[in-house]
Amino acid sequence: MHIILTDYGGVENSNQAYLFLKNMFSDRRILPVPFFIRPFVAKFIALKRKKDLIENYKKIGFSPLKRTVKKIVKNLNNRQKKFTFSYSFLYLPPYFTDLTPLLKDAIIFPLFPHFSTTTWGSVLDRIKKQKDKRVVKPYYNHPEILSLIEKRVKKSLEKFKKENTALMFTAHSIPEFLTKKDPYIEQVKEQVEILKKRLNIPVFLGFQSRLGPVKWVSPFIEDVVKDIGNKGFENIIVFPLSFLIDNSETLYELDLYLKKLALQSGIKNFERIPLFNTDRDFSEFLINYVEESIRGEKWLR
Repeated sequence: MHIILTDYGGVENSNQAYLFLKNMFSDRRILPVPFFIRPFVAKFIALKRKKDLIENYKKIGFSPLKRTVKKIVKNLNNRQKKFTFSYSFLYLPPYFTDLTPLLKDAIIFPLFPHFSTTTWGSVLDRIKKQKDKRVVKPYYNHPEILSLIEKRVKKSLEKFKKENTALMFTAHSIPEFLTKKDPYIEQVKEQVEILKKRLNIPVFLGFQSRLGPVKWVSPFIEDVVKDIGNKGFENIIVFPLSFLIDNSETLYELDLYLKKLALQSGIKNFERIPLFNTDRDFSEFLINYVEESIRGEKWLR
């Protein structure tokens, strides 16, 4: 049985920046404008944003996402023979739409914990004519995922005095006009409340990665980190909830941009907890969740 892990894809060199942006903004879930003008708008945005994107990627040595996913898949296939794991991306090769028609009865495993029309919706769009495909359900509140996060936060907390330390969860923001139809923000908040009860520490939530002139869901990470500094906390631990694998939005936006802002806001120590990446316990979750979904016949479609 084939399991396809899928994500957006990560820019590995300067040549891929325009392609990634063009493909992303050509997606109706990302850019909800009339279909007949979307290709032109997508090209315009890609050309306008390409230079800044490349400069940001250069600061982190470009995205390790593809390398990490390849290693995860290799590890999974070496560890067990019940399933064959593959990977694909929505906006860069190997494309999801190229791989899925070749694999009958495949199980699709989006590497996004929460459901959003901008992530899972894009995946479902691409397989709506393929009747034999099954998609796992979102797993943001799965006990195993919650335990993986809790374990990493508690390990990080050992380095600091609790009374001087704040925990900041971050999540990718979405435009406010999407929230009436999209359960994503409520799922993020639900996850934060569950984790808050498990962790004896002040917890904050900030939204990142807003883009363009529309109104996005707040509070933004910039405002939250300043608030934490104003409250007198000396240490801040950051864990991004929207991602499972480190990418530009963790390596650049959090590790470089937000860290600099935190130190300027009076924070003495800034620690961003690495994501699951190739960790063995995360690979175990991927296998366990596939098996659980098959046993219970629990599919998104």
